[in-house]
Amino acid sequence: MEVIFTRSDETAERTIDVSSDSKLGESREEVQMLLGLPVNPPYKLVLERTDEELEDNLTFEEAGIQENDKLILSPPTDKKKPPPPDPTPAPTPPPSPPPSPTQTSPSLDWRTPVIIGGVIGVFTLVGLVLSNSQNQQPDRVVVIEQTPTPSPAPPVSPKSRPVRQPAPSQLPPEPSISEERAVQLVQRYLEAKKVMFAPPYNRQ
Repeated sequence: MEVIFTRSDETAERTIDVSSDSKLGESREEVQMLLGLPVNPPYKLVLERTDEELEDNLTFEEAGIQENDKLILSPPTDKKKPPPPDPTPAPTPPPSPPPSPTQTSPSLDWRTPVIIGGVIGVFTLVGLVLSNSQNQQPDRVVVIEQTPTPSPAPPVSPKSRPVRQPAPSQLPPEPSISEERAVQLVQRYLEAKKVMFAPPYNRQ
């Protein structure tokens, strides 16, 4: 009995004389090689007349194949694997708000220059006091006592007494700066500081 074997794409076919009691699987392996198909994986045999897929363990007679029937070698259909489950995206944390720039209070803005100005003013005041004290120091008068040269003492009467010359009195040194002067300098400095560092203070 002659049976026609053909590829599913109909690019090649072979007519083979087979025995009715032979197994389909034996002929299928031979036909796969003749048609240029790989032996593995095994192809399926489909009867074109009934469009029925035949098992390899059946004989041609059991499969109901007749003379000149056409058997199609169809590649095995891969069992579709279920698609992998979509990975659940990890919950993204909400974006943290950008850090707000620290705002310095205006009171701190003007306090800093006031403190700096106060320190500078104190040093300036000390310098003025020292310069005034150096300018106002009187020249010290150096008194040199001259010892009189001994002279022959005249005859002294019993009633006369030697008269001592009073030593010249030394003038007490004047103070370097008066209290009133120092108070006036401090008051002038405080008034100048109020004008220079009065709020609002312009940092530029």
